[in-house]
Amino acid sequence: MTTYQRQVALIVQALAKLRDEAEQTLKGDPWQDPGIPIRFVQRIEWLLAEGVDGASLDIYPAEAALLVLVPFLYRSHSLQIAVRYSKVRPTRLNQEAEPTARSRASPTTVSSTRPIMAREATAPPEAPLPLVDSK
Repeated sequence: MTTYQRQVALIVQALAKLRDEAEQTLKGDPWQDPGIPIRFVQRIEWLLAEGVDGASLDIYPAEAALLVLVPFLYRSHSLQIAVRYSKVRPTRLNQEAEPTARSRASPTTVSSTRPIMAREATAPPEAPLPLVDSK
C-alpha cells in the first residue's frame, strides 16, 4: 500500500465516523442518498482504467487520491449541513428565547431581524401589506 493509499484510507475512516453520527441523526430522512460516494468511486475507477475512447487518464498518485476523497468529503459535508438545518422549521417565524450561533443562521431569526417580513408572512392572505413599518 502506498503512502497516498494509506492516507486516503485514514481520512475515509475519519469521514466514515462523521458520516455515521450524522446518518444516525437523520435516520429516516428520505432525501439522503448513501450511495453517492460508491457510485462516484466506481465512475472514477472506470475513468482511470478505460478513460474516454479507450485512452486511460494519466494522472499522478496525489491526483488520484484527491479524486477518491472528493465523494467521501462531499457526503460527510452534506450530511453535516443537513444535520445542522434539520431542526429548522420554515413555517415558524417566532423568535427563539435564547438564540445560539446555530439558530442565528436559521430562518427563525426573521422575526427579530426583519419584523416587517415576519408580520407579512403571518398576516392573512387578504390583509393589505404596509409599504412602511408602522411600529
